[in-house]
Amino acid sequence: AAGELQKRVMIQRTGLSQGRQTLTQVVIEDVAQKQILLMESRKIEFDRGLDDSLFTEERLKSTVSAAAKKIDSQKGAK
Repeated sequence: AAGELQKRVMIQRTGLSQGRQTLTQVVIEDVAQKQILLMESRKIEFDRGLDDSLFTEERLKSTVSAAAKKIDSQKGAK
């Protein structure tokens, strides 16, 4: 519902990677669905020469939508 907490993000661990302060372990709690996601970064590389067009808002939305559809189709196949 509007105004209610939906998700909570907690930084569990930080570290240095290539001289930059980096989040290495994050917990995302989906309060509404009562689920917890632990995300751990094991290898981080900066300045890989990727084109900026890969990170436009539209491109990122498209990538996330495609991944969600793939997950949904896998759930339906089970």
